[in-house]
Amino acid sequence: MTDVPPILAGVPGTFPHSVFHERHPRLIEQVIGAHPYGPAARADSLAQLEPSADAVAAAVRAARAAGPYGCAPITCSISLG
Repeated sequence: MTDVPPILAGVPGTFPHSVFHERHPRLIEQVIGAHPYGPAARADSLAQLEPSADAVAAAVRAARAAGPYGCAPITCSISLG
C-alpha cells in the first residue's frame, strides 16, 4: 500500500478549501435568492455552511484513526469462509 497524502480542506488556495469556503456559500446564496424562502428557512440554509466544513474535518479525523482498510483495528473482522 502506498502512502497517499491526505486531502486537506483547510489549506487556503487549494480546491477543497475553495469548495467549502467559496463554492458552497455561493450556491446557497443562489438558492436562497431564487426561491421565496422566509427568514427562518433562509437562516437554516445559511446555518448549513458551518456544519458541512466541520463534518469534513470530522470525517478526515475518523479516516486517519481508522485502520488501513477503513475500519478501526478493534472492530475489523475477516471472514475466510
